[in-house]
Amino acid sequence: MGTVLLDMSVSLDGFVAGPEDDVARLHRWVFTGAGTENMRFSDELLEVLDDIDAGAVVAGRRTFDLASGWGGNPAIKVPHVIVSHDVPDEVASGVWTSFVVESGVEAAVARARDLAGGRTVYVLGGADMAQQCLNAGLLDELQLHVVPVLLGKGIRLFEHLEAQTELRLVSAVPGAETVRLRYEVVN
Repeated sequence: MGTVLLDMSVSLDGFVAGPEDDVARLHRWVFTGAGTENMRFSDELLEVLDDIDAGAVVAGRRTFDLASGWGGNPAIKVPHVIVSHDVPDEVASGVWTSFVVESGVEAAVARARDLAGGRTVYVLGGADMAQQCLNAGLLDELQLHVVPVLLGKGIRLFEHLEAQTELRLVSAVPGAETVRLRYEVVN
């Protein structure tokens, strides 16, 4: 069975978004040529995606909506399981076939494990999704891309955890704009 991995960009002071869901500074490392016709994923992100070997993605409905459903064509070309109590119109109509919807985080991760076929289940997007997965004991590893900025306010990654969680550092890799910290969830 594959690893369930949370992967998030986070400010040095623990925020995954600034006020009004602003993630521009936290995701600057993800792209090169931003705002131009030549915009593409950065070499750093391509290395991360290659290392992860995702077989399925789990994302929350809020992330899905903020990303406008990735236009129906997500960059990671694997099934995406969206945690939501209602099915987005484009998914319900069959127009966007990369997505399935599950109403709870446990069901979503279970479905993603099935779809991943032993490869990594890649959990992305949103502090709430991260907290739900941690609180339910569903995560095997966390990978945090620590961005050298202090946002001061916004949405904190670990604001509402129900209990202490022990982690073991697996790796620390400096990148061009981040330090990538990978932890195993011990309990």
